[in-house]
Amino acid sequence: MSADGRGVLYRVACGAVLALALLAAPAHADLRAFNTAVSAGDFRAASAAAAETWPQLSMADPDIAIIAREFAWASMLAGEPSRAQAYTSFLIGRSSFLRPDDPAIVTWRVLDAWAAFAVRPTRDTRRALADALQTRTAIVGKDLVSLRAAQALFRDQWAAGLWRDAASVAESGAHVARDYGRGFLDAFYQLEMGRLAASFADRATIEAALYLKDLAKRAYGDALVETDPGLRERLIAVFFAADAWAEATNLRLVQQGRKSVPADVPDTTIPSRLTPAPGDPALPECQITRAASTKQPEFGSNRRFEGWPGFATFRMKLGEGGRFSEVRLMGAAPHNDLAEMGRTIQDWRWQFAGALQPPNCRLPEYYYLAFQFEIPS
Repeated sequence: MSADGRGVLYRVACGAVLALALLAAPAHADLRAFNTAVSAGDFRAASAAAAETWPQLSMADPDIAIIAREFAWASMLAGEPSRAQAYTSFLIGRSSFLRPDDPAIVTWRVLDAWAAFAVRPTRDTRRALADALQTRTAIVGKDLVSLRAAQALFRDQWAAGLWRDAASVAESGAHVARDYGRGFLDAFYQLEMGRLAASFADRATIEAALYLKDLAKRAYGDALVETDPGLRERLIAVFFAADAWAEATNLRLVQQGRKSVPADVPDTTIPSRLTPAPGDPALPECQITRAASTKQPEFGSNRRFEGWPGFATFRMKLGEGGRFSEVRLMGAAPHNDLAEMGRTIQDWRWQFAGALQPPNCRLPEYYYLAFQFEIPS
């Protein structure tokens, strides 16, 4: 599901080495293997190095809490939460040495609850992590642990259909993401989208549909002005995902015979503004359409959204001979299990819409196509 924030933090997963760079002095030379593995992005090796190093460290070391936190963080990134628990248990035991309002304790508790949840996702461990994240919203600071934990819990609750819980934890995660500023704007938008989508799945309201529409517009505006290529591409993805949810929720309201969001005049310039055709800007952009095909895609069924209308946007890269060389799902709602749909579109062909062709116009790199469906029950 495109509202789950999947993948946002993998690009910053090497955060552990930032803290441990401070511990690279001779007194901590035994951490060299751990630091090397983290720098290389090999978190399984880092987790193994941490497990080997931990028994050799002095528990009286003034840096021991920092080391334990980063060992736990690396173990979680390695997908080894049971190893992380050895370090989080130590941190929780150290909590009595700090002030009750020390922000470090709040993060330690999130890390400990996340590890317990990852080892065994139960009602109790979900609740404990949700409570720890809610407490985390009371402090200000940049904290990758809490952001990643919120994303993991949201994905679990969404998959389980725990809509109210998913909306609540997405709100907590969005609060944490906001503290990172513009560099994490995509993470903030994704969690906000998750909150609104989960809220609508729980109880369909025009307010949620309106907020989703507004969020899509904000993401689009931010993508247009973003100069960092990586963040721009992520914001474009957020825009299409939020736009799909705005369309799907509004279609659902119409389907139920309820008041819906007023329709805007379709903006056909959005694709060309987000991914302008290369070449001389003085030349017009070539107009592209898809050739007729007997192969029609279907929006796959999903038991949690039986009977819902569906909306999806695909981006196809223009290849040679009228073929699409690459098909990418940009956004879909209320689910994105559309692999078969993508394979159908892959066999389609593109053609020029009109007589204007290169070199008298700029050939776009991509062709965007949106679909509206009734999901089969």
